[in-house]
Amino acid sequence: MDQTGISTNSIIVIAIIALSVVLVVAGILLIRIRRSKTDDVEIRKVKKSGNNYFLWLFRIYKNTPGLKNFFMKIYARVMLIYPADTYSINKKTTDILLLSTLAGIGGLVGTIVISQGDIFFILAGLLITGVLITGTANRQVEQMEDKVLDQLGAALSKVRHYYQETGIVETSISLALDELPYEISLHMQKIYEVVTSSNIKYEVDKYVSTAPNKYLITFLSICSTIKEMGDNILSDGTSVFINDLNYLKDEINQEIIFRQKNRNAFMLLTTIALAPVLGIKPIEMWAIGNMEEISIYYEGIYGITAMIAVFLSSFICYLVIVTLRDKERNVEKEDSIFAKIARIRAIDMLLSKMIEIGRAS
Repeated sequence: MDQTGISTNSIIVIAIIALSVVLVVAGILLIRIRRSKTDDVEIRKVKKSGNNYFLWLFRIYKNTPGLKNFFMKIYARVMLIYPADTYSINKKTTDILLLSTLAGIGGLVGTIVISQGDIFFILAGLLITGVLITGTANRQVEQMEDKVLDQLGAALSKVRHYYQETGIVETSISLALDELPYEISLHMQKIYEVVTSSNIKYEVDKYVSTAPNKYLITFLSICSTIKEMGDNILSDGTSVFINDLNYLKDEINQEIIFRQKNRNAFMLLTTIALAPVLGIKPIEMWAIGNMEEISIYYEGIYGITAMIAVFLSSFICYLVIVTLRDKERNVEKEDSIFAKIARIRAIDMLLSKMIEIGRAS
């Protein structure tokens, strides 16, 4: 059978599989949407506001097996960074997943276009799709984290300014609130409520469990300590509160720089891990175009075995890198096989070296 025949048959098989998957998913969604009770406050708000597209997407992500778990993971992270009302958090999470889905679909379509009907390469495209979906979602959440961190640094400057005028912690926070961007104002409002409560210690412990980063916790600790114990003047003439805010702002600036370098390092590692998957088909096309007689090797058992080996190796490398990345972020995760692989001395040393190279670049 010639190459055109193989390509045509492969495309027909792929089309049948894709249609079957779409029908199954559509059936599951239809059943779940009919069974789900959508009379909660968020849904009513959506209907009143006319955001029907959001309602539809929200139902899909919230009720579809597989997508539901991913939705809840992103939701939990967004809720910490963006402590607004439930409707706003649901909408923000849905928007993140929508952009991630579009990126994944784009990757899959691109893979199919350049695959020329190669079923193994299309299956590899599913790996790229998964990477694009999770990577795009994580990147959007990280951007939210970076934004809050950057806004916190600016917020500390405003609180410091008003404290120098008033000398009262809660008043300084209250005055600064009116000038802060929306995202950080949500957190500063919570901190203000803690330091003005009748039981500060209880409220501090309560806030710690929901704070998105250690710097907000540190700021709250500084405020609550000064509120309860009072401020003192240091030998250089500055107050303890002002001095602590200066140190905290320096740490935040260093964290922002570290996060950027860390992101660049892991982006480099991810690119290196997935480059063989992305490049194997173009290389094959180039090789066959220049030496047509070697097509028999690509289409035979050796070529298929080599392609599978490349895909599996890239996938394992990617998962090990993700495990190491989450370890750097202090993300709590179960002790998977990939975490154990990442702890192997030789692999750990190699990845650490590559991370340092990425951070230095």
